[in-house]
Amino acid sequence: MKLSIGFLFFSVAISTSLISQNGDNIALLANWDGTDVPFNGSAKYNDVWGFEIDGQEFGCMGSTLGTHIFSLPENNHIEEVAYVPGRFQGPVVHRDFAFFEGYLYAVCDQGSSSLQVINVSDLPNEFSVVLDDTTNFTTAHNITVDESGMKLYVSGPSGSALKVFDISATPENPQLVSEFNLVEYVHDVFAKDNVAYLSAGSQGLFIYDFSDPANPAIISSLDGYPDEGYNHSGWLSPDGNYFAFADETPGKRMKIIDVRDPSDLEVISLFNSGLNSNTMPHNLEWIGDKIYVSHYYDGLQVFDVSDVENPVVYAHYDTYPQEDIDGRGAWGVHVMPSGRILISDRQSGFYLFSNQENNADELEIWLYPNPAEDQMCVNLVKESYFKVRFQIHDNKGLLVKDETYYNGEQPINEYLFNTKSFSAGIYNLTMVIDDNLVSKAKFLIR
Repeated sequence: MKLSIGFLFFSVAISTSLISQNGDNIALLANWDGTDVPFNGSAKYNDVWGFEIDGQEFGCMGSTLGTHIFSLPENNHIEEVAYVPGRFQGPVVHRDFAFFEGYLYAVCDQGSSSLQVINVSDLPNEFSVVLDDTTNFTTAHNITVDESGMKLYVSGPSGSALKVFDISATPENPQLVSEFNLVEYVHDVFAKDNVAYLSAGSQGLFIYDFSDPANPAIISSLDGYPDEGYNHSGWLSPDGNYFAFADETPGKRMKIIDVRDPSDLEVISLFNSGLNSNTMPHNLEWIGDKIYVSHYYDGLQVFDVSDVENPVVYAHYDTYPQEDIDGRGAWGVHVMPSGRILISDRQSGFYLFSNQENNADELEIWLYPNPAEDQMCVNLVKESYFKVRFQIHDNKGLLVKDETYYNGEQPINEYLFNTKSFSAGIYNLTMVIDDNLVSKAKFLIR
């Protein structure tokens, strides 16, 4: 059966597999880019985080203006449900976020900023800023919560290397319990069970025990390691045996170290996207047997680390398809409890991805005519479906179309699109079949 619908674009190949051409095992579900958000130089967005309220998932992203909070429903139709202006706006490079028991914490690394605490426990209906405080610092680079230790770690705050706050009794009003200056500067922290892994830039990696925050005890440190650069961020493996970290230096690979014997830290593997000799990772998370990386102009990169000594690329999606320029592209990454993945791209905003293996490697689609002008036909060569969802993103990553087509009478295998209203150029088409099967391909209109 043929179904006529209102758009489509020509593929640069006559036929293509339903596996994503941008990256296997992953697919773009949604993208948000605020048209009213101003650029600061070449970028307008920074870090991303996510949290769950009463079983419903939400994401947040920083911009030059403040904090944008999005609902992430099961149908992936994301919506901005809250916006909190930053105390400082405009020439902002970085904001960072953490979450604990219904409160979202936000900091900014530029201007006269503050620690903002946002009560998000009633989202999507209500939210409120319950603290906007400059008592302990006015700028900070990153912020991290140790849920089990019930502490908030603020990296690179004005006036010191690291500040630690107790959030066990009053999470809405963190209490300063440690001002740490045993290293020159702390860029980021991963903390669990009162053990903090400090990414200390040019000084390397430090591991400290903050069980007694007034008297932190060093456990170990690492510098002079292979491919050493600016030690930027890291994440502990779920079993606690390994730690992966990224050096924010062009051409420097990510590392995995064995931390079971802290007295003998050793790099056991080196890995990166392999797409460019100057490629550069930014942030990462280790969830299950995968490491998820925001990899600047290489976009989202996912590595299979089931063999920790031999990581391999499992999935990828380039959120910045333009020319590879240092400092542009994917900045933040976060994996939600549902397995969906959040990415913040400095130029094009908030991204939501699926995280599932694609089981359709034998399916084919045919696209004709070649090239397309007024209309084009997409034919599912071997299969027919009752429902197909299409999403279209332009070459800048902006979502320009999101439609679901359903015919309850008989399955559909051919779609006719009117392409008159679309400008000439390359577009990305995502297909979601039966709410489960996700794939992606590039299309062209001339």
